[in-house]
Amino acid sequence: RKRETMSDEAKAFENLRKAEKKLNSFTIFSNKYENALEYFEKAAFLFKSAGNFQQGAEAFLKLADCHDKLNQTQDSAQARVEAALCLKRFDVDRAIEVLAEACSIFISHGRIATAAKHQFDPGELLEADHEYDRAIEAYETSASHYMMAEQPVTAFKAKLKIAHISGTIGQYRRSADMFEEISWANLEGPGRFNVRDYLFRAGVVHFAMAAVGQ
Repeated sequence: RKRETMSDEAKAFENLRKAEKKLNSFTIFSNKYENALEYFEKAAFLFKSAGNFQQGAEAFLKLADCHDKLNQTQDSAQARVEAALCLKRFDVDRAIEVLAEACSIFISHGRIATAAKHQFDPGELLEADHEYDRAIEAYETSASHYMMAEQPVTAFKAKLKIAHISGTIGQYRRSADMFEEISWANLEGPGRFNVRDYLFRAGVVHFAMAAVGQ
């Protein structure tokens, strides 16, 4: 009879058991955190593949902790990013906290653009939850770091988000100013073809300001 294959989730729990065993073992000639790394990583990705995002997040965070103990900080940051991808499925606030930890590590290693990318992601999560003030703050941080990394085109994506959200929540002055800033900054280069559209949007916002007496 053909042997039944284990499901991804079953394999994940098996790898998690092995990782915990390695972590709790006493060893002189090897490092227990290094020994556990491979099993936590396998468990984490298998949980994610199986759709068990809560267990996946926990496994990724344990993987990050092992990397921390081994002073492998950039690997720790990447494990936190993976954990956040799982966490956002059921705990947005915790996902944002973990991403912030990862971004701090990336920045400490001079990976400003990478940090900016992962600061943009919380903006989208918060925007989807209609937490617009916090979303704007996340997009502002992302835009600032993209500018520091000399990636203005990507920074404009974050600034456009700020302009749109500001208009949506009635912060018309901020919205108009942002659309105009993006317009003037794109008079030359690949973004110049969108300048007319940005100025038109700024005009629409000015019209809304006049209508409400701002």
